[in-house]
Amino acid sequence: MRAYKTTQNTTVNKKNYAKATSNDFVNVESPDSYTPLKDQKINTSAWSEFFAYYRYYIDEFAIDILGITLFPYQRVILRSMARSQNSMIIACRGLGR
Repeated sequence: MRAYKTTQNTTVNKKNYAKATSNDFVNVESPDSYTPLKDQKINTSAWSEFFAYYRYYIDEFAIDILGITLFPYQRVILRSMARSQNSMIIACRGLGR
């Protein structure tokens, strides 16, 4: 389907070309089209502290955020994998999967 360029700098397809070039066209890219319900400032220091904590304690992230129940050995494995670049686990057949 061929796209047309309108005078309002929006791309529309052939089906909506007549509607876009008419005077009834509502510009969806106008500054009035975005009206947030709450205009709040993001607390970046709190978010960076949140991410830093769960990056260091990734097993706590799995428990708190994802809601996964982990055994103690799984917590140790997750924590060691998150803190070191290389990790090696020697485990029996059922645990190693």
